[in-house]
Amino acid sequence: MRSSGASRWWWLVFGVPAFVGPAAIHRAALAATHDADFELSARLYERAARGYRRDLDVGALARLRVHQLMDRCLATPTNAEDALAEAERRLARLDMIESLAPPFEAVPANTLWTAWSNGAFEPGVRAA
Repeated sequence: MRSSGASRWWWLVFGVPAFVGPAAIHRAALAATHDADFELSARLYERAARGYRRDLDVGALARLRVHQLMDRCLATPTNAEDALAEAERRLARLDMIESLAPPFEAVPANTLWTAWSNGAFEPGVRAA
């Protein structure tokens, strides 16, 4: 398994947060989720959320919260029912959202949900 890079520069996010914007931190959180580093991803999602709230970027914050719920489902799959249902409800309100797979490109929200519910995303597994 090759790391997607989140853990290589997380110290920048926490050490010098003014130089890293919330979108970059959000992408780092997605990379940490993909790498199954759920402790790091949780911290990164919260840091990005603070930046999105500061910038009043409601759309980006909504997408981040869906990713955060999906991250929780992956981190604790045995207790994921409520988070999974909430993620589905929130995804239904979105048009586009970043994919959970590198390079984390924007995809239609319903496409992400279909892939997610069919088990297409496993931490640490790269698409061919």
